[in-house]
Amino acid sequence: MRTSKFINMSSLGPGLLFAATSVGLSHLVQSTRAGAMFGLALFLVVILANVFKYPAIQIGSTYAAATGQSLLEGYRRQGKWALLYFGITSCVVSFFAISGITLLAAGLIKTVLGLTINTAVLASTVLGITAIILMIGHYQWLERITKVLVVIISLTTVFAAILVIPDIKWTAASMGSISELKLKELLFIAALVGFMPSPMDASVWQSLWTCAKAEAAGKSFSKEDVSKDFIIGYVGCVILALCFLLLGAGLIHSRGIPVESSAGAFTAQLIKLYTDVLGEWTKPVIAIGALSVMYSSLLVGLDAVPRSFAVVIDRFSATESSSNLHYASSNDKWYVAAVCLFVTGPMILAGLFMDSFTKIVDFGATAAFVSAPILAFLNHRCIQGSEIPELYRPSKNFLRFSTISIVVLTLFALIYLYIRFVM
Repeated sequence: MRTSKFINMSSLGPGLLFAATSVGLSHLVQSTRAGAMFGLALFLVVILANVFKYPAIQIGSTYAAATGQSLLEGYRRQGKWALLYFGITSCVVSFFAISGITLLAAGLIKTVLGLTINTAVLASTVLGITAIILMIGHYQWLERITKVLVVIISLTTVFAAILVIPDIKWTAASMGSISELKLKELLFIAALVGFMPSPMDASVWQSLWTCAKAEAAGKSFSKEDVSKDFIIGYVGCVILALCFLLLGAGLIHSRGIPVESSAGAFTAQLIKLYTDVLGEWTKPVIAIGALSVMYSSLLVGLDAVPRSFAVVIDRFSATESSSNLHYASSNDKWYVAAVCLFVTGPMILAGLFMDSFTKIVDFGATAAFVSAPILAFLNHRCIQGSEIPELYRPSKNFLRFSTISIVVLTLFALIYLYIRFVM
């Protein structure tokens, strides 16, 4: 009984799924590249990105716990334009994100297993297998597989980061500088923040997973249980992001090595650098950790995006009286159709941009960065809706924090657009 004051283990799930989807592109790719390009100069940027996105993403799980419905129902209450905005922006971000994740996962598999198969063919195979797992195993398989992968991710990443710390030169020159940034570097920082720790779409995914978790368990969970689950996942994301930044700074930046742009070359470069610095004996540890990072992101992302699109389609045509479907099950026809769409679309993109992996990632991340402020604003309005019971209503301090975060995200998005299209 006393453990309920701390963590209800049965309630853990959605927060870990969030962690799994976050540590793929934003951490292994973007955080590592940030450390490789700038040393530790973007350390504070990574922390602030996580801080200012926190309230909007956290609202997703709270809204679901409070209402038993996803944030998409809250969007519908604000007008169908909100659903349409989410659908369009999420579609753009997700196509590029899933393409990037799949290419990197395929590159890792080829590197680890020494395969010579065409990367595009392998990526398509990985996507197909993942889709089958989701449609057969439903939420239960998703959660069970992800829990195992998150443990592997966490242990191997922290282990590698600790080992690389002695190789980082803690001097002003080696830590990098952002005092005289060029346009290309500014665009990368926007892309870094866009996926750090995750696109703002993750707030909707959190609410959908919270609903699916309640359905799978046959019961609802308390505000405290849902909050603790999310905080564990979020804090874990911050720690892992900083670990990957350290790895990039220690293994690549301090040695003056340029970052590869194709998926296969990037993954091979990372694993080789790890083993060169840490020792050949660490290769299995690094390889398993990296592959766990990418496959968990692919597995979770390929569930989250179709799940949200299935609900968007239903909510767009539904009325208040037919709101019984507030999250999509894996048997839903629209969920299955969306899975097929987000398997074939990324396959095509992966084939077209197989040698421009970093461009795929940066384009999707930049779209996420620009669209984030409006989604944060919608979430802010949702959590103050009349459907929220008094117990779940946020404090004034939380609302102030949320407001400040929206203002900051908006200012940075406007500055980015000005620099990108006006200067």
